Amino acid sequence: MVKDTPMKLKSIADWQTRGIRVWDVVSELVCLCTVPSPSNPFALDMRYIKGLPLSDRFLVTGALLSFLEMYVVYGDRDELHYDKVVEEVKPLRRLHVRALLELQRTRESTASASSPTVQDSSREE
Repeated sequence: MVKDTPMKLKSIADWQTRGIRVWDVVSELVCLCTVPSPSNPFALDMRYIKGLPLSDRFLVTGALLSFLEMYVVYGDRDELHYDKVVEEVKPLRRLHVRALLELQRTRESTASASSPTVQDSSREE
């Protein structure tokens, strides 16, 4: 039987007293679990994201944008990785908008292909 031993994180211990945000926990986890510790714990693997199926790509980029934009607005500007996160947001936003446009085009072409045209409906009668 394996004993459950949760990680003791400084961010969790300071949650009540220091105004810790979720990105503080994420940053601490990434830095603790990655060797060597990354210069930007929020760095994105854009190649992976671009390789996702379209609907997943749209949802993932939207969720990541929401998270990173909250960090940019409310995060600590003195953190060494803050400027790197700001740089990640712009290409992520472009990718999200492209995914949205592609998703709309796909849905429009699917809708127009599946709905009968005036000529098609007159043939059926």
